[in-house]
Amino acid sequence: MKSYAPTVVCSEYNPHYEDYRTIAYNKDYEWDGTDHYGVSLPLLDRMMSSNGYTFVYSNNVNAFFIKDEFISNKKDFVYSDIANYANYHEHNHSGSWKIMSK
Repeated sequence: MKSYAPTVVCSEYNPHYEDYRTIAYNKDYEWDGTDHYGVSLPLLDRMMSSNGYTFVYSNNVNAFFIKDEFISNKKDFVYSDIANYANYHEHNHSGSWKIMSK
């Protein structure tokens, strides 16, 4: 993110978890139909914020971020108001996760 800084970023996230987690990179990974995939929204938000982006919208699949220099009303984007999490089935916690600290 240091050498390329788009104005808007849209990223898929795992809506099943409200903590700071991601799976380790594995070039051979194939989704197995469980909840074991991707990055949680809180961790994605933390990573994007540390790179100068404001979280502005989510829809249970994608999160949208805008480069801070283009946001004059940053305080209007409150995480708890715009974060969306899945609530449509039981979680399958299989697989290995990297749980990150706050």
